[in-house]
Amino acid sequence: MLSAEVFQRQIAPLRCLEFSQTSLLLEAPLEFPLESFRKSFQGLVEMAAEQTVGAAPRLSFQQAKPVFQASHDFRANSGDIPPVLMNPRFTFDTFVVGGNSQFAHSAAKAVADAPGRTRFNPLMIYGGSGLGKTHLLQAIGHQIQSRFPEIRVRYVPTDDFKNQYIYHVQKNLVNDFSSFYRNQVDVLLMDDIQFLVGRDALQQEFFHLFNALHQSNRQIVLTSDCPPAELQGLEERLVSRFQWGLSVDIQPPDRDTREAILRNKAQEESLDLSEEIISYIAENVDTNIRHLEGIIRRLILEASIQGGDVTLRIAQDVVDAQVPRGSMRRFSPHEIAQVVAEYYRVDPSSMFAESRGTKEVSHARQVAMYLVKQLTQLPYKSIGGHFGDRDHSTVIHACDKVGKEMKDLASLRGDIEHLLKVLR
Repeated sequence: MLSAEVFQRQIAPLRCLEFSQTSLLLEAPLEFPLESFRKSFQGLVEMAAEQTVGAAPRLSFQQAKPVFQASHDFRANSGDIPPVLMNPRFTFDTFVVGGNSQFAHSAAKAVADAPGRTRFNPLMIYGGSGLGKTHLLQAIGHQIQSRFPEIRVRYVPTDDFKNQYIYHVQKNLVNDFSSFYRNQVDVLLMDDIQFLVGRDALQQEFFHLFNALHQSNRQIVLTSDCPPAELQGLEERLVSRFQWGLSVDIQPPDRDTREAILRNKAQEESLDLSEEIISYIAENVDTNIRHLEGIIRRLILEASIQGGDVTLRIAQDVVDAQVPRGSMRRFSPHEIAQVVAEYYRVDPSSMFAESRGTKEVSHARQVAMYLVKQLTQLPYKSIGGHFGDRDHSTVIHACDKVGKEMKDLASLRGDIEHLLKVLR
């Protein structure tokens, strides 16, 4: 259940322009934190829409036309930049910790317990979409606000930060914008920092903000879809600063973690699921947490429509609709390497050895690295860790080499096509 304040900030400003079984079009005000809404509240709106019309309409947004009036100026030096509210459900208590996220969770807890007083400044949490980065980021904010009410916490997705900046540039209030973030923020929680890429003026603004906060021991926590070194198009001086503290990754959840997530989400929604159903979903939906949450929302809808408990047959139908048959299932790096080693007739253990090995082993390892990068959401550093703890630059070289050789060598293209068929 959302509080009245959260509803007024995150739901009430949206205006419905079109609503049917196939389409839901909402109009968002110019200053509305749309990216934050997508991350934290879009699923709730989609579920409400499904329950209303008995189908899953396509949700889209339209930006309201800007109307600039002097009486509506966001004077940052008077604290009038509206806050981007955090999802009240995104706390440490509701975060399911697994082997894929244990290190990131520990680092986030340490920062929340002593903001600005650890060596984890900045803390960067990176990984693929839907794995829980935003959940951990907001959990840090909730715990700091609860334990240290005097500390001023500001959560903002980078896309919303960009929109705020553009608005203040248009209103000739950039100095007020800069002053607000440098003087009225003690903990900055910045989501999806990769959206700074390609925006030179915004990078410069954030560079000076980062320096001001860090020099005064104020806490900075960032999330990204990849580690700092892989943020192509970001100024080197920013990349360097992002590496001052600690970077931790979140990987796709394993089978046990997926089952724990499903139990937790079902309990939150008061949905009764048998262990057989939980096991079936965890086995067949192995992409990310957001996908699992989508399955739970669909099951809630099906249960309300059919007026009974969720059966295994219902779960199978929902999963079949979400995960088309014949699509490639996700393999671990170890499984991919095993398939490649068998194809090239090399010892599978040699693929993971620290030594380079024979020419045949080296080639097979490079092909395996290439396929792992293509078929998983793992960053280069994590892939290197699976193959004899190799450096991320080694993985980049392997992927580039295989990619270039495939253009010239029909035999290698044939190898890759055959391996992909085996992995289907």
